[in-house]
Amino acid sequence: MTTPLTLVQTFYFYDVPQLVLLENTLGDLYLCLLSDDETMDYLAIRVSEKRVMHLINGALDLRDAYTSPETEHYYIATLSGGIVYVLDEQKEVSLSEDLLPEYGFIFPFATEERERSIREDLLKWRKPILKLGVCDAENAHTIPVDKLSGLTTSFSSFTKRLIAKRASKGEAVAPFVIYGTEAASFNLKMYVDTGLADLEFFGSSVDCYLQEIGDLLSWNGEEKFRQAISELRGHPLKSLRSFVSFLAENDLSLKYQWLSSKDGQSVFLRTSHADLCTIQSILQEKKELEHVILEARGIITKASVEKSGEWVLRTNDNKVISGKVEDLSILSGVAIDMPYEIQYEDIIEEEIVSSKEYHRVVLRTITPIH
Repeated sequence: MTTPLTLVQTFYFYDVPQLVLLENTLGDLYLCLLSDDETMDYLAIRVSEKRVMHLINGALDLRDAYTSPETEHYYIATLSGGIVYVLDEQKEVSLSEDLLPEYGFIFPFATEERERSIREDLLKWRKPILKLGVCDAENAHTIPVDKLSGLTTSFSSFTKRLIAKRASKGEAVAPFVIYGTEAASFNLKMYVDTGLADLEFFGSSVDCYLQEIGDLLSWNGEEKFRQAISELRGHPLKSLRSFVSFLAENDLSLKYQWLSSKDGQSVFLRTSHADLCTIQSILQEKKELEHVILEARGIITKASVEKSGEWVLRTNDNKVISGKVEDLSILSGVAIDMPYEIQYEDIIEEEIVSSKEYHRVVLRTITPIH
C-alpha cells in the first residue's frame, strides 16, 4: 500500500532533492534522505514538528535523527516521475551504515538567524514565505505610519498587477498576507495564501512570480536589469515604477527574501538607495521625438504660480489646452476668466522602457487681449 505525500520543505538540493520533509493527509511528517538517485528512493522516518525545529536550529545532528528516531520504523519514500512523492507503509527497511548520513551533519543554514527564521515560518504556515524590509539612511529599525501605508499599498499594487499579467487564463491571483513583523530594518513577514491549490507535490505555483519580483527589485548591473524589464508593459511596469519611486523618494533601501518548498534555497537580496535611484531613472527614461511651437487665443481658467506652474486655456472654439511653465514669472499677474493670446511648445516624448508616447505642453509667452 502506498500513500501520497506532500512536499513541505526541501532542506538540501543538489541536482535532485537530497533531503526533504514530507507530509501525509493526516499531517504526519516524514524526514526523507535520498538513498538511491536512480530509483529516487528515500530513507524515511516519522518526525515531530518539534524535532524538525531542532534540526533547523542546529540543535540536532541529522545522523542522530536517523539512529535515534522517535518511532522505531524506517520506510521507503519514492519520488515518482519527478512529480509525486509516495510512501510504502508496508515495506519496512533495515537500517544500515550505507544509508546513514555522516557524523556531524548540521544543516548549513542553521547558524544564520535569517535562514532559520524563514524556514521555521515555512514549517508553520506550509505556504511560500517572503519578507520585505526597508531601512533609512540611519539604518533605523522603524518606519513612520504614513510611510508604512505607502509601502504596503505600492508593493501590493505592483505584485498583484505583475502576477495577474503573468498568470494563465483562469488562474486566481493569490493574496499576500502579512502575519508578523521582525526588527531587522523593519521586516514585514508575509505568506502567499494560495489555499488548497498550494498543497502541491513538488513546489508552489507562485515560485516563478516570487523569483521575478526579486529580479525586478534587484540591481546586478544595467544590462541585467534592462533584460529583466524587457517584456514588462502597461500596469505592471507602471506599478513597478511607482513602488521603486516610493522607496527612492523616501530615502529607503530594500531587503527582499523568499522561500518556498521547492529547491531548498532561499533567495535574499539587498538593494541600496543609490541602486534604487538608478533603477528609478531607467524606468523614467524618456526621449523627445518632436517639438512644435503653436499659438492659441481664449480664456484662461487656471494659472497657478505655485511650484507646479499649471495653466488651462479654453479656446474660442471651446477646446481646452493645458500644460505647465518652466518659468513661473510668466504667469505672474495673469487674471482668471480673462482673454489671452498664448504661445506654447508641444513636445512629444516617448518612454524608452514602455515605448509609450506622451505630450508635454510648455507655455512660453502669454499676452492679454484688450
